[in-house]
Amino acid sequence: MKLLLITNPCRDRNGETAAKAAEILRQNGAETVIKNDLSEADGRPDAIVTFGGDGTLLKVACAAAERDIPLLGVNCGNVGFLAALEQQDIGRLAEVARGEYNVSKRMLLDIRVRRNGETVFDRRALNDCTVTRGARPKMISLEISCDGRRIRNMIGDGVVFSTPTGSTAYSLSAGGPIVDPQDESMVITPICAHAIYAPPFVMAPERVITVRINPLDEREVWLSVDGSDPFDLYEGDEVEITRSKTVLKLMRVGEDAFFDILHRKLNHK
Repeated sequence: MKLLLITNPCRDRNGETAAKAAEILRQNGAETVIKNDLSEADGRPDAIVTFGGDGTLLKVACAAAERDIPLLGVNCGNVGFLAALEQQDIGRLAEVARGEYNVSKRMLLDIRVRRNGETVFDRRALNDCTVTRGARPKMISLEISCDGRRIRNMIGDGVVFSTPTGSTAYSLSAGGPIVDPQDESMVITPICAHAIYAPPFVMAPERVITVRINPLDEREVWLSVDGSDPFDLYEGDEVEITRSKTVLKLMRVGEDAFFDILHRKLNHK
């Protein structure tokens, strides 16, 4: 088994955890290569292991999904909802080397921006995409539609569109529901809506969600995918969000501990 270990030097100091993991894997018959980025690797590994926080895994996730490479995260950061193992549990990577692991298929989103009839942005997301106000503290106006029918006009700081995997990230902080990550649905969560009641929506995965940018009056609107640098949106732009045909194979060792992780992480215990 050939494993690519991707380490975030800001989280895994001097690559110490990745180096220890490599030794454990080699002792159990696996080949390992340590890199800082997927683009630096040669060939196609059988699996990828990341060492960092959720952000480290997110940077690799969509590229791994497109290549159909299973992905496992070791949490060297803070909360780490996506990681299968904590830093102190790296000894369990011996089980991975022996093929003793499970794979959970996770839904991705395809996000496209259409401007004057042309596609000017095309990305995938594991967690979410956000359409938000820019640096200026001024509310923005968005028209949200589903399958061509308007759901609502929304005025506020923006909106989060998340997968079930991403429902415990920004969407949760904005008041969205927690969704079982094995589910397939799209969650629409307003951010600081200027309304007495602005509930989140949970949509079937077959839906096509569209966000149209209403007149801006010198306001800024940004699109961000999985926490990436913002992409500027303009009046009349349409952001289309759909379920991707590509899925991520997220590895785990042992039983599915999502609800244990949820309790421990959200209660900060």
